[in-house]
Order: sequence, then C-alpha cells, then structure tokens
Amino acid sequence: RATVATGSTVTTSDCGVNITVTPADVFLMAGGYDNNQDADTPNAADSVGRAVFAVNTATGQVLNNLKFSHTTHPELGMTHSVLDLSAFDHDSDGIVSRIYFGDLGGHVFALKDDQQMSYTVCGRTITRSVVDGIWSGKKLFNASADGVQRKILYAPDAVEESFGEYIFFGTGNRENPGNTSVVNRFYAVKNDWAVTSVLTESDLVDVTADLIQLGNAVQQQQVKNNLANGRGWYIRLENPGEKVVSSPRVYGGVVYFSTYAPSESAGPDPDDPCASSTIRGVAKLYALNYQTGASMHHFSSEPETDNSGNSVSLGKKDRAIAIGTAIPSAPVIAVLGGGARLFVGIEGGIAGLPAIATQDMNRFYWNRNH
Repeated sequence: RATVATGSTVTTSDCGVNITVTPADVFLMAGGYDNNQDADTPNAADSVGRAVFAVNTATGQVLNNLKFSHTTHPELGMTHSVLDLSAFDHDSDGIVSRIYFGDLGGHVFALKDDQQMSYTVCGRTITRSVVDGIWSGKKLFNASADGVQRKILYAPDAVEESFGEYIFFGTGNRENPGNTSVVNRFYAVKNDWAVTSVLTESDLVDVTADLIQLGNAVQQQQVKNNLANGRGWYIRLENPGEKVVSSPRVYGGVVYFSTYAPSESAGPDPDDPCASSTIRGVAKLYALNYQTGASMHHFSSEPETDNSGNSVSLGKKDRAIAIGTAIPSAPVIAVLGGGARLFVGIEGGIAGLPAIATQDMNRFYWNRNH
C-alpha cells in the first residue's frame, strides 16, 4: 500500500513556490508469474505478468497514469513477468515517487513521478521537484546481457544518494532451487536518471575478489577509482547453484541479503515414494558495504592476508555466514533497546545477530506531561 499523487497545483506567492499535491492511497501490484518459465525450454517472452500497476484502495480502479505493461509502454521492452516491486518516497514528502522492479528475464526497470521545474518569482529563479501523477519509466539494467538468463524474483532496495539512487538486487530462480547451471549475481547499480542506455555488467565493477580489502596498495586504489567512475558493482555467487532468495535490506551503510545453495550430495531415489531427503542445502546471510561490496562483519575465524602478505581484519571470507539449512527468509531489521538486530527465518527457527550501524542518528528521550 502506498500514497501516490494524481495531480498537483503550483502557485507562487510571497516570493515563494507552493506545491499542493492531490494524493490517493493505492495498492501497488506486480503482474505475476507466468508458467512459461516452468517449461524445459521457455518461450523467449512470457505471455502474462508483464506489468505493474496501481489500484485505488477506495474505488478499486486502476490508475491510468500508473499502469506499465508491454502494451501500454512497448518502448520499455517488458518481455518477462514481474513478481515483485518496491516503492520509495525519494524526497520525504509522504508521496511515493520512485518504483523499481525486476523481471524473470533479468531486467530492472525504474519509474519516477517528478520533474525539476524552475519558477521566477521576485526576480529570482526557484527550482523545485514537482510530483504531479505523471509517471515515466526506463529499463535501467540487464543482468542477462551475456545470454545467460538470470531471473529476478524479488524487489530491489534503494538508497537515496546525491546522484540519484543506489539500487540493490540479486538473481536466482527460487522456483528451481536445486539448479546449479547458472552463476548468479548480487548487484548494486547507480541510477542518476540521466543515462538513457540500458546498463549491463560491463558498466559495473566486478568486486568478487574483494581486492579493496585483499589487494595490494595499487590494486586497492584501482578498485576505488573504478568504483568512483563506474555505475556500480557486483559480485558473483561462487558456490554451485547459490542464488539470492529474498529482497535485500540496507541499513547503516550495510546491504544484507540471504542466499540458498543446494547440497552437492545426491538426493533420495526419485522412484522411491517412501524415500525422504535430509539434504536441505545451505542458507547464508551476506553483509556488505553498500558502496564497495567489502565485508562488514567478522563472520569468519579463518585468517586472511592481502596480496602484499599482510594480515587483514576483514576479508572475503567475512562476507557471509552460514545460518542454517533450507531456503531462508528475507532479513528483517528491528531497532530494539540494546540496538539494531537482524533476524532471518531459517528451517526450524530464527537466526539473529547485531546489525552493523554507523552512528548517524541519535536517540532522544522525553517525559510527556498530561
């Protein structure tokens, strides 16, 4: 559920600019799953589910200005079904103005409802971001540009930055958790809304080797330069069949996400109806610096050295920790009395650990007198 704009009125008075937004409460919905993806050789394009739209909670009507599909916006190239989406209020005015979603073809789309408008009042120019209910969209990224279909089943998370937004998402076919033929990825993509071409891995920095922590001085500086000049970063999930199985969460400069890797051991005899499997695979939790992909938690007790032979406090092995078996839930962050904690549902219970957070906020307490 979200609040979006259906229109706005701009007035100028007292040497200022006033924007009045007409809001509406809506349900934001994705098109849904196409069984085409269950075929041994799926068709090149899905036939259903290639859409996102908004339904007014009071009237049940679909908002015409917030309806994106392969027929309403053919220029976007929405070829595959969409299962999930995320919505953001980019300027904290209470109105959703950004929507991000991925599809089962490995594409990520970005929608926005605002434009920069300039007004001249009292001899000076004032530029404001105007939300008016007129949405536009673009295809932001293609994770399958190399010809390997990397499915995106879960909504991205986003962080507001000076250039626009940083978008975080992973790939993996949860509908076939035992598959090991695809090397999946976790991506962090910059969206400055200025680039019109579709980004691919070639526009990002491959930080799988964690050279920002394990490289020598020259390698570390090169990675920093590449990250500053690139459009984001990604890591390859190197365990056979490992896949991202939930939406990520960004908190305190750390991006958290859960993965599942199937067991490499053989399962039960498929022809024996009485056989059961105790091979449930491995659930992992990752915690990475949202800007560099570097490790943030001391997850591993194994010592590591950089390429100059120096011991490091945090290395590549600290990126993730095994938290249980079977497919884990999305990470959930709860701010409690003792600080922020992270919880992930696993087979048989819940795994929890403290969340890393920089001190960018303060707690205030007060007494209320009646």
